[in-house]
Amino acid sequence: MNSYIDSHCHLAEERIASNLQQEMTEAKQAGLTRFISSALCQEEFAWHQENQFPGMFWSAGIHPYYEKSDEKDFESLIKFCDEKQIVAIGEIGLDGRDDDLEWQKKVLLQQLDLAKSYDLPVVFHVVHQYYDPVSYTHLTLPTKR
Repeated sequence: MNSYIDSHCHLAEERIASNLQQEMTEAKQAGLTRFISSALCQEEFAWHQENQFPGMFWSAGIHPYYEKSDEKDFESLIKFCDEKQIVAIGEIGLDGRDDDLEWQKKVLLQQLDLAKSYDLPVVFHVVHQYYDPVSYTHLTLPTKR
């Protein structure tokens, strides 16, 4: 049987977490053997730390649109990187459904800098920004420290 990786899931999401054993059984039957779950807020960070199992890895980030994500979570991201708890930074990005694009750009750049400093991949969230070159005009990647 082939082996697959779910590279973008949200295992801490209530509808999945509340039925995690059955979800994992069905996933294994379908050939999924590894999962990279995105944590987007303190509550989800804690869930991932408390619910480790073989084949589960996780990323953490400040999401540009999720209402529970908070810029104050940046210190937690640094801690996770220092302790090698996460395999990626994310979901991070830009979301055109939110009016505060300048805040999104600022937080995105901070997280890209963090990912670069720790040599971690990034899980991007991009909604309604695909074809808007103006949104990226002033977006420059940070240089390595």
